[in-house]
This record gives sequence, C-alpha cells and structure tokens, in this order.
Amino acid sequence: MIVIENWKKAVIITFYTVLAVIGFAAIMTAVVAMFMVLDLGEREYISAFIGLAGAIIGGLITLVGVYLTIRHTDKNREKDNLPKKIYRLEKAADILKKVHRDLHEYEGSKNRFLLDFDKVKLSVQITDKYTYLSQDIFVELREELVFVDSNSYKKMLVTKNYVNETGFLITRLKNSLADLREWAYQKYEHNIYDRYHNDDIEIIKEKVAHVNSIEKQITKQIKNEFLSLSDNLRHTHEKLIKEID
Repeated sequence: MIVIENWKKAVIITFYTVLAVIGFAAIMTAVVAMFMVLDLGEREYISAFIGLAGAIIGGLITLVGVYLTIRHTDKNREKDNLPKKIYRLEKAADILKKVHRDLHEYEGSKNRFLLDFDKVKLSVQITDKYTYLSQDIFVELREELVFVDSNSYKKMLVTKNYVNETGFLITRLKNSLADLREWAYQKYEHNIYDRYHNDDIEIIKEKVAHVNSIEKQITKQIKNEFLSLSDNLRHTHEKLIKEID
C-alpha cells in the first residue's frame, strides 16, 4: 500500500537521523572526556561546549520532527484531493467514450464523417464533427484535466497537436481540388458537372475516391490518438484508485 510505503520511508529517515545524532553525541562526549582527562580547558568552557552540543542535537531532532510533520501533512492533503482528481478523470473518460462511439459508428457507415465534398463545385469543406474533434473537444478535456496532473494535461496537448496535423492533409486536398476546378472551369465554363465528357467523369470519380481515402486516413489518425489518450488516462485513474485505498 502507498501509505505503508510512505511510513516505511519516514521510519528509515528517522532511524538514520537518530543514528547520526547518537554518533554526533558520542563524538562530543569523547571530545569532552579528552578535555577533562588532559585538562585542556576550564570547566566553564567544557560546560559551554556541552550545552552547545546539546542545543545542536536538540535542533536536529526538532528539524527532523518538523520535516516529518510537513511531509505527513502534504501526503494527507494529496490523499484528500484524490477523489476530485478521480472525478475529473472520469468526466474526461466519458467525453472520450462518446468520441470512440461516434468513430466506431462511422466505420460501419458509407456517409462521410469529417469532410463534405461537393462534386459539382469540386470543393471540400470540413464538417462540424471535424471542428469538434480538432478544437472543441480539447476545450472540454482541458477543463477537466487541468485539475488532475501535469502528465495527463501534457498528454492531452500532445494529442491535440497530432490531431491538428491532419489539417495539413485537408489543405493539400483543397489545393488539389482547386487545380482541378480551374481546369474544369476553363473547359466547361460554369456548368461543369452536367457537361463532363465520359473521360472527365472518370477523373472526378478518381478525385472522389481520393477524398474518401483522405477521410479514412484522417479518421484513423484521430482514432488512434484518442485511443492513446484514453489509455493514458485509464492508467492514471488506476494509479489514483490504488493511492486512495
């Protein structure tokens, strides 16, 4: 148990401190005895020396006592805060569970989840779901994990950075579509979709397949990052549960 281990450490510290004090006292006693046997000083000096040694020993014992008291108080304060941290972790876990559920449902669906592709205008836009997964969810997680510990908060920030990196894939996709759109406008003017030649329709189908591929790639990366964050928070949760026992 964590509490027993802490007390073991306290006992060990106390033992070595007492041992040091006894050693110091033995040395002082030997010095005083030497002064008395060899008659190296006045008795007043010897008495003052004994008093000083006693004060030093007493001060050391007091210092150790204060240190152990402060340490014990800090441990009790940390233990009292454990339920709040566990509660915050569980709220963060609930947020992530909803994300995992949404991602799982998407994998079995033919509908797009993160990208909205307009094959008439040859344009792609991010959905509200992508905005939530790349921005809003981290606001919700931050409000919980800021009260847990620095490691959980740091892991959340790392996850946010990795998720936001998927934005580069979307940017490249938009640039690619812009080039295709410019070509189509030049060839068909504005009514591009209804006037595609058969060969051109194949080009559009390829682009649709490319958009689908990018969407799956982004979804997989986001899913893996949130799974990693969930695992990290679960381990932290288990650790805090052990400490509260």
